[in-house]
Amino acid sequence: MMDITLAGSADAQAIALLLRDLSDHYEQAAPEAALAEAVRHLSTPHERAGPFCLLARIEGEPAGFATLGGLFPGPNLSWGLFLEDLYVVARHRRSGLGRALISAAAGFAAERGYARLEWATDRDNARARRFYASLGVPTEARLLYRVGGDVLPRAGRGDWPDPVEEDAP
Repeated sequence: MMDITLAGSADAQAIALLLRDLSDHYEQAAPEAALAEAVRHLSTPHERAGPFCLLARIEGEPAGFATLGGLFPGPNLSWGLFLEDLYVVARHRRSGLGRALISAAAGFAAERGYARLEWATDRDNARARRFYASLGVPTEARLLYRVGGDVLPRAGRGDWPDPVEEDAP
């Protein structure tokens, strides 16, 4: 039996298990302090901005999650949701759980009055791109920019990296 619910404080252990699995999947470190803080945020539902965690269980065992965060303002000064992560543990991939999770995310957005659900994936993530294409959702003609790591505090002081060449339309 598949069950998807909004995570709460009773789900902290399941969220931690899935976040560790996600970190292993992407070969990223999951320091205990960062993991504990992520679990705290994702197991404590917040107001409109989130974050929110939709937790999927199969036969009572944690099987995947979708994490969401609010976006404001958007078109017509509306709220939207950004799907930050959609993750399914390896043994449940290709079971329909990913589709069920993204459907639950869309339902969560619609039921709570958000105007849209957005997400992104890496250009070279062919598996994810095929999955999203199977949903019948076209890609948007937007580019994602990200400032992080040691560049972030420098940029905050106005010390930006050297310009990069962009392919102009």
